[in-house]
Amino acid sequence: AGKVNFGMLQDANNDYMFKGDDPALSLDGISWTITGWWKPSALAPDFHTLFGKWDSAQVVGNEYLCFYNPGTDKVQLVVTPDGTDASITNLATAAGVLSVGTFTFVACQFDLPNTTLSISINNGTPVTGALTGTFDGTNEFELGRNINGGVWAGTTDCFNIWGRLLSAAEITQLY
Repeated sequence: AGKVNFGMLQDANNDYMFKGDDPALSLDGISWTITGWWKPSALAPDFHTLFGKWDSAQVVGNEYLCFYNPGTDKVQLVVTPDGTDASITNLATAAGVLSVGTFTFVACQFDLPNTTLSISINNGTPVTGALTGTFDGTNEFELGRNINGGVWAGTTDCFNIWGRLLSAAEITQLY
């Protein structure tokens, strides 16, 4: 891994960032926004994790996961209100939103008072869904990989987590 114009280059082998279970990265009980720029160097054949606190092999302890699904050619955001796979909210973008060699801006939000989860690409209209709440998961936070693999191949830049809902104007400014 290395810096590329202040971005993090990941080769899909072992380049990712992680932080053990940390309350600062748990998004339970608050509105939140996660944004960043991703530029893939490859898109197939495996899942490519953008970020998350998720372990598919774990029965309880998951929190959130954003990844590229090559089977559907979509970016997906998965959040659980109770730490299990049984009650997840799974949002998917339109197909074809990622292109090899091109930066794409991803914004994910949870609006606690309105129990609304959303994901948008390149400051477009968000895909939204209902989420009854969030969960304080015990998994480590990983940028560019999840515990079971799904390593990102490409560059990640300007990744941010806010413990509040950003306004549309603030997201536009980041884009």
